[in-house]
Amino acid sequence: MRPFLQPYLIGLCLSLLPSTLAGQTLQVGYRGKLSLPGSGVDQYGTSFTVAGLSGLSWLAGPRFVAVMDNSDLVVELDIRLDQDGSLLSVDVVRGVRLSEWRDFEGIAFTDPVRNSVYLSEEGGPSVVEYSLDTGDRLQELVLPSVFTDPGNVVPNYGLESLTLRQDGLEMFTANEEALVVDGTLSTPSQGTVVRLAALVDTGGGLMAERQYAYLTDPMHGLSVSGARSGVSDLVLLPNGKLLVLERSFSFHLFGMFRNAIYEIDSSSATDVSQGQLAQGLLGQNYVAASKFLLWGNTFSIGQNLEGLCLGPVLASGSLSLVGVVDDGDPLSSNTVASFELFGDHGAGPRIDTVLMSGPASVVAGSSGTWTLENAPPDADFWIVSSFNQAGTFYLGQPFDVGQPITIQGQGQTDATGQATWTSAPIPITAGGLRVYLEAGVRYGGLFLDSNVLPLDIL
Repeated sequence: MRPFLQPYLIGLCLSLLPSTLAGQTLQVGYRGKLSLPGSGVDQYGTSFTVAGLSGLSWLAGPRFVAVMDNSDLVVELDIRLDQDGSLLSVDVVRGVRLSEWRDFEGIAFTDPVRNSVYLSEEGGPSVVEYSLDTGDRLQELVLPSVFTDPGNVVPNYGLESLTLRQDGLEMFTANEEALVVDGTLSTPSQGTVVRLAALVDTGGGLMAERQYAYLTDPMHGLSVSGARSGVSDLVLLPNGKLLVLERSFSFHLFGMFRNAIYEIDSSSATDVSQGQLAQGLLGQNYVAASKFLLWGNTFSIGQNLEGLCLGPVLASGSLSLVGVVDDGDPLSSNTVASFELFGDHGAGPRIDTVLMSGPASVVAGSSGTWTLENAPPDADFWIVSSFNQAGTFYLGQPFDVGQPITIQGQGQTDATGQATWTSAPIPITAGGLRVYLEAGVRYGGLFLDSNVLPLDIL
């Protein structure tokens, strides 16, 4: 989404800042911003300009992936954080060119085995999954009809946000401002009502479930060309709590952009996916979700902060949040911002080393048993193999080593952070080869890789 400035100023108004309510369980601290390089190279070796970054998702370690709106590109970034979540460096790693060109806005990474991303499209609207290996389209999720019925979405105010819980079982998306059947767009005197829509996987893939109405803040200043105040992104925490990133663009003496991060409480909210509410909210009675201000500052970023996601667990046990700025207006440039999230986030402890042990060799066509130690309790793990002695993960993210990468098996650690895994017969019939095994472990906001073990096939 790219609001454009009117080339002249209009006046002065007081800031319309919301109050912090009692009852929130989280706190957010701003940790700074860094400029992002303006170019990169895609998987085909073709250079591209980095522009219009609209959403961000964490892969593992320092690796993130951002989506460029109105394009066919997602961009892998190396974003390195200090112990308190402040930014140390930001680099463009590569671009992945997709099989389709659309107005993508939100992005959510799946997991290292599937190695794909869901992208929300504003114009469709739609949520589509694409492979990070090939850029191919994998599937399109079925959205509630209130989003897809012709004429319901106001152009340029569709599905701006997307977030996927890190176990992959719950997703949220939202329209930026009100659907035609739900209400009016934002103004300097009133906010707009959007739908927070959950998609849940109960065994058959992600499917539409509940929805909650959510009232944004009014514009923080006077209306100008392109002015708005809506939801630009969502962040779903490991324990199911939901954060909302709001973005207001209007004329104010101290800044044209204002962003705010809210914690949402939907425990008393009406599920508006049911009955007449599923078709529209105008003239209906319902209870919207409550929101608690965690962070809101016009001055610290001063640009169009449009994407926000979880990052790694920090040394203190708090979680990092990382955001991207869309450079599609004269006040904004390619920028990454970081925050520290304190409180009950459910991401579990920080663990820096996962150990794997097992046999140094096996006979071709036979099995072997390996042990994981010092991992998080009740964590998912994958055992992978390749012919690359450096390992098959880049801080949790599989990368192209020029040789086949094979998922040998997967499982879950026990309450002590240990696991024993026995392979199926190694599918190699001739001896004299050496392969390398490694484990990738995921727990809440944490993703780790283990030491690399050589395995000789006799």
